Amino acid sequence: MDTIGFRLKILRAQNHKTQDEIAAALNALKVKADRGTVARWENDTQEPTLPKVQALAKIYGVSTDYIIDGKDMVITPIRINVLGHVPAGVPFEAIEDIVGWEDLDPRVFNPSHEYFGLVIRGDSMYPKYMEGDTIICQRDDDAESGRDVVAYIDGYDALVKQLIKYENGNIELRPLNTVYPPRVFTPEQAEMEPVRILGFVREIRRKV
Repeated sequence: MDTIGFRLKILRAQNHKTQDEIAAALNALKVKADRGTVARWENDTQEPTLPKVQALAKIYGVSTDYIIDGKDMVITPIRINVLGHVPAGVPFEAIEDIVGWEDLDPRVFNPSHEYFGLVIRGDSMYPKYMEGDTIICQRDDDAESGRDVVAYIDGYDALVKQLIKYENGNIELRPLNTVYPPRVFTPEQAEMEPVRILGFVREIRRKV
């Protein structure tokens, strides 16, 4: 269920502001607040008083009713780039192979995380993923065992594989299509190759 903190977090993300910047804007309106105060509001561990809600509404350009109870709520989606491929050795922010964009619902995708889209190439993850599918990924350098991840192996372009972690520290990058063999790495091999996780899959979008 939507909360005041959730709405404040969305508003800040939509306005591309940091918690420090919101605190500074509040203080400019003679409303005392610091980054910790803004964080507590967004985490729903403390509710802003009415004067502070009024100041926040002015900063974000919304009504006080919207902040308090979500009335007249307008959902502004998070727009992300969809990449054709992710080359190794290129800073993520500098990747130029942008083939489109996708909109994410901020009620489902936490605006405080970073996301990207990637077009599936090949059939190594068939039948779960088909060539031309767009996957929505959350940027992270680690993931839980069993998650499908986007990973670099030995400096090659990033691939989509299922990540399996073993108790002995080994990891496996497993294709779902049994035609292709899995690759298992000891911790030492994963460091030498190297194997790097770029993010994990949150959603598949298939064009019909």
